[in-house]
Amino acid sequence: MPLSTQAVVERKPLGAGQPTPATPGDGVQLRLVPCPALHLPIQLTSFVGRALELTAVIELLDSARLLTLTGPGGCGKTRLAFRAAEELAGSYADGVWCVELAGLEDAALLPQTVAHAFGAREQPGRSAVDAVAEHLQLKRMLLVLDNCEHLVAASARLAITLLRACPHLRILATSREALRIDGEQIFLVPPLALRPLPTHLRTAATERRSAGAGNWQTISESEAVELFVARASARVPTFRLTAENAPAVAQICQHLDGLPLAIELAAARINVLPVEQLATRLDHDLRLLVGGSRTTLRRHQTI
Repeated sequence: MPLSTQAVVERKPLGAGQPTPATPGDGVQLRLVPCPALHLPIQLTSFVGRALELTAVIELLDSARLLTLTGPGGCGKTRLAFRAAEELAGSYADGVWCVELAGLEDAALLPQTVAHAFGAREQPGRSAVDAVAEHLQLKRMLLVLDNCEHLVAASARLAITLLRACPHLRILATSREALRIDGEQIFLVPPLALRPLPTHLRTAATERRSAGAGNWQTISESEAVELFVARASARVPTFRLTAENAPAVAQICQHLDGLPLAIELAAARINVLPVEQLATRLDHDLRLLVGGSRTTLRRHQTI
């Protein structure tokens, strides 16, 4: 697959006999250089927060050949992995590739799935794993294996085989549990950051407006609140964080422990329930957290 290109500006001194550059400014020349391939799913929603975690993941991948992002379902492992891979694309001459495993149920088909992603063909007498290893042997590449938990043993066997056969390969895996193989670095993805809700804001719904008027700007600095507002305004374009609704939004995010999937599912209900009612009902019934995008995985449509 041919690499894409980008324009690079070079400044070179003009010597005697050199033609005047066509671009404005003395000595400025443009040339096209190849960019590493980026084979990641295109994200249709914004990436919110995670500055500390993103920095940590990028730093860990500088030394670890296998880094596994772990944590409970819905904590944001996949989005963090994809974002880190995007940031690191320029560090790998042969690009960044992703193999999504969520829809794969048969562990025996894992090697063939990865081989298909790279276009590595099986041959008589050679397994799919060997085909992938041979294809990647000299590649300087980052491979993202997303959602390994239901295929954890097969994923571990594949990862150790590829890492041994491909000295310049690095693997970034996401899984609810670690692969538990030699050389694995584990990073536990935490919930989104929450700012503690002051005691005087934990009042009845009828008292929230007066209680929260002086604190809503502080509340808005929470990553969890930022995510709720971003997803709620996508559902209801007129939705804004205000002094009146900020305490209820903060209460929702704290009640959901900063879990990104839960916050997104709650925000998806904003076109049905006012945020104050949503906060009150979630105190008693998490069954409200269903729905979300019709195109997302079924397990991401409910808590």
